[in-house]
Amino acid sequence: MARLIFFWAIALALISIVNATTLTRLFKNQFNSKRNLFALNKRALSPQLGPFTFPQKVDHFDWNNHATFPQRYWVNSTNYRPGGPIIFFNVGESDASGFTDYLIEGETSLLAQRLGGVVIVFEHRYYGESNPVSDLSSKNMVYLTVDQSLADMVNFMQTVEEHETLGIPVSFWQKTEPGDPGPFEEFCQAFNNATTPSAQVAAYASWTTAYAANACQNQTQDDYFGTHDPKASKCTNTTLNNADRSWLWQTCLEFGYWQTAAPKGHLTLISRLVTPDYFQRQCQLFFPVSILSSKPRTNYINEKFGGWKLEADHIFWINGEFDPWRSLSVAAPNAPTRLSTEKSPNVLIKDAVHVWDAFWSPTTTIPEPIVEVHNQLVASLSGWLKNFNTI
Repeated sequence: MARLIFFWAIALALISIVNATTLTRLFKNQFNSKRNLFALNKRALSPQLGPFTFPQKVDHFDWNNHATFPQRYWVNSTNYRPGGPIIFFNVGESDASGFTDYLIEGETSLLAQRLGGVVIVFEHRYYGESNPVSDLSSKNMVYLTVDQSLADMVNFMQTVEEHETLGIPVSFWQKTEPGDPGPFEEFCQAFNNATTPSAQVAAYASWTTAYAANACQNQTQDDYFGTHDPKASKCTNTTLNNADRSWLWQTCLEFGYWQTAAPKGHLTLISRLVTPDYFQRQCQLFFPVSILSSKPRTNYINEKFGGWKLEADHIFWINGEFDPWRSLSVAAPNAPTRLSTEKSPNVLIKDAVHVWDAFWSPTTTIPEPIVEVHNQLVASLSGWLKNFNTI
């Protein structure tokens, strides 16, 4: 039987920039990270890797509902050795077909190669072609919850005992979408040459203008970015594979990941007019008749899963020093101190930004901090897998 590795990574919050030196280093690293990540998405994959489909339950908590939908997944078992683990990557926030290169590159592939494992890329419900409903209207969003998503993976593990290319059971790893590299790369290139605060502000303004022009296309900026018009096309677009709508539902219902300005007393690159209320008002506009309450049920999520106080063995916590989502992770500056132990390592990568540690390629020079954390991760997993039967 294959060993199971269980990963869970959720992105959280915004960053506060403190000085010119730090800011320059941050965006230089972010640029290099994004450039490398998007270099992955340029090769055709063998159809033998997928996609395959699994008949997933629409509702795991209604015993009278026997409806299913085809949930997509991809598999690379070329590195598998008897007893090796399965690295399961549940792609939230977007169509999973854009992340299939992680079958052959990236941290997932590195772990599979060094541990003799299998990589599975799994498409989250309500994204890509894995839809349990006919459209994304308000009434149809009720099956998009954390509980349903976790149950998807449990059902997959317990039901798919064998696969034509596997013959072994599975577990999972969730990751978030990196984003659009175009305007951001232009911003980073300009920012690398900005050595003063005024030059950095100018670079930011230039990038914002370019981003707005590209995003809005034939709409005015007010129509595209505004949160006041319930008849706007972005509010009424209920077509399938509308990832923005699915992600907004999750933030409105449970996550509340509103990307606002930095708190008062800290420098901020985002206007202080961008408040939680600015984002919250979109929820009722996009989903006028729904189960949404006035605020996301973040208390429920924190209480159920432990929040900052989540304690469990065999979890390897990895965060980047300058990851914009760090503020709500277990490595947040104001989170309770978490000790690093053999059964629950806690690593903060110096100078690292979002998804920096996820990149790996045999043809590219990898920064030393990433190499170090990869080695630590492999060492920990190797030790845990040896004692798998007693875990």
